[in-house]
Amino acid sequence: MSLNFSRSLKITMLLGILATLAMLHTGAVFAADSLPEPDKLGLPFEDASIDTSIAKIIKQAIMLSGILAILALTYAGILMMLSYGDESKVKSAKSIIQYALIGVVLSGAAYAIIEAINALKIS
Repeated sequence: MSLNFSRSLKITMLLGILATLAMLHTGAVFAADSLPEPDKLGLPFEDASIDTSIAKIIKQAIMLSGILAILALTYAGILMMLSYGDESKVKSAKSIIQYALIGVVLSGAAYAIIEAINALKIS
């Protein structure tokens, strides 16, 4: 085994473990039962029969983007493992990992912003 392949295998295994932990954490954070009920704003489309709100839809979209970013991390790890030291494939996998991590950070930040806005009391 070459040194580059061994190093990329270790990195891939570490990213796989991190992706697994992130997916487990995502399931705990985004449980639908733990979300607080948003306050009614008096908008025309809000009534007792409609159980969805815009905040819940946005949170679900953010959750989906986080899951897609974690799947991209997993794909890039597999791509890196199967590259067998081919520099073009390793470079491609590294760029996928970079953009997927940016996606995870942005989706986490977006979720935090939505939570902060949703926590404000609008009179």
